[in-house]
Amino acid sequence: MFSLTHTVSLFRFFNYKQAFVSRSLAPKEFLELENACVKACNNDLSAPKEKHVQTLLLACGGGQGNSPDRISVADINYVLNSITKVIGKATGWISMLKAHVVLHRLFQECGGKFQKEFFHHVESLRNARSGGKEQDLFSLRYWKDDSSQTAFELSGWVRAYALYFEEYTCCAKVWPFCALKEADRRRCNRIISISYCSTFPWRKRSCID
Repeated sequence: MFSLTHTVSLFRFFNYKQAFVSRSLAPKEFLELENACVKACNNDLSAPKEKHVQTLLLACGGGQGNSPDRISVADINYVLNSITKVIGKATGWISMLKAHVVLHRLFQECGGKFQKEFFHHVESLRNARSGGKEQDLFSLRYWKDDSSQTAFELSGWVRAYALYFEEYTCCAKVWPFCALKEADRRRCNRIISISYCSTFPWRKRSCID
């Protein structure tokens, strides 16, 4: 029977092997992004390392002073494809959860250019399936980690978070201000409130005055 030490050692071995294989297959110009994706979404029981998340944010438009004109659509698409591959191959709940957390941060912090490419990417994923558009974002409806009883129970929480993220992106597609950066959201809160009040019936409007 494997001890906890052996299990941790195996996880680290597979993480290093996955990172090595991914780097060896990645085009030279995307090596840094591939490395950041793999390491941010590894099976270590910790939050995605901020150093790697920042690398992805800077590439996709989330850095301070990052002009939209300097953001490469090719970089954004590579990051989206790389994270999608991680999600598609993940068998452990930690890697699956971290991939969604990273994607959530990118969607929230990188602005309109990333979000536009994200929606194109999602549409292409759904069109590639035979099950139709009623399927969830990454087809996690029946996904589970059955490596242990605890992992099996946590799988349900990961699926719930994935569903929340999908619903959040659907709302952002209809109401873009839902996914504005924090500073932009504060600036437009007053405008949004005035706009919404003008559409409320008088009976409801009196409740928020």
